[in-house]
Amino acid sequence: MLRTKQYIAYFPDDHIRTHTPQQVEEYLTKVGREVNLKAWQFGQVVDAIRILFCLALKKSWANDFDWEYWSASAKKLEANHATVARDYTDALEGLEGLEMLEGEERCSNELYQRYQPALAEVVKVVRLKNYAMRTEQTYRGWISRFFYFHKPNDVHDLGGKEVKQYLEYLVLKRNVSVSTQKQALNALAFLFNQVWKKPLDDLGDFIGSKRPRKLPVVLSRDEVRRVFQHLKGTHHLMTGLLYGGGLRLMECVTLRILDVDFDYNQLLIRNAKGFKDRIVPLPERFKEALIYTHVLNTPGISVRSPADMI
Repeated sequence: MLRTKQYIAYFPDDHIRTHTPQQVEEYLTKVGREVNLKAWQFGQVVDAIRILFCLALKKSWANDFDWEYWSASAKKLEANHATVARDYTDALEGLEGLEMLEGEERCSNELYQRYQPALAEVVKVVRLKNYAMRTEQTYRGWISRFFYFHKPNDVHDLGGKEVKQYLEYLVLKRNVSVSTQKQALNALAFLFNQVWKKPLDDLGDFIGSKRPRKLPVVLSRDEVRRVFQHLKGTHHLMTGLLYGGGLRLMECVTLRILDVDFDYNQLLIRNAKGFKDRIVPLPERFKEALIYTHVLNTPGISVRSPADMI
């Protein structure tokens, strides 16, 4: 009822029975661009308006309106999608669905079972903080390897001394890079500070990685052009958005049509790194292909995109 009232209030000068499909699209587009709107909330909006016009008012145009398209525009990602933090309610139930991680050598089943409760606590805190799945996998991996390296009877006996030993082992024996060693340190700091609420002891001057940093490989304009020549269809479009708009891979994968502003030639990136929204430019040369692929090519309609003809 609330969603219906909000829709009606948006058009105060028009009687509800005179509303057109264009007005519905205008409202859904406006609501879909609200930064704090969740996917399930947008789905509620679509369902409320559909019930209003299909069942209550029984408008003739409502049966032909593409409700499925608008519902799909806010489709919720799968629970195991890399950009989504999962529910934590099952985190203490044996970590169902989480594969056994290997340490520096494959751990025995006995050790795996011994450290399950501690790893489950890590998963619980990560999910409570709404961290991305990639972060959960990274933290769980490093903390698991840390446990398997020392093989303590009680993981809570571990402290700064053991952390220092493991970080130096990564450098001296595994020859990891600076960023890899730092990643391991961040995971272990999270374990002590956020999960166990036990400040990590002063590590002192531990041996840091000396592996030299390598300069990044930057493609020339001609090389980029040749790469695009080997891409077609959706892959060509996605690569163009990544390159021209500066999107991260998962930002492009989770992009919704409601996040595209064709009038201002810009894209709204929701929940980007650091859980912040940002706006990036929409490359002009990919605008037409985006319209064909994700606007005109809705369910039941087959429109050939210029991107497919490249």
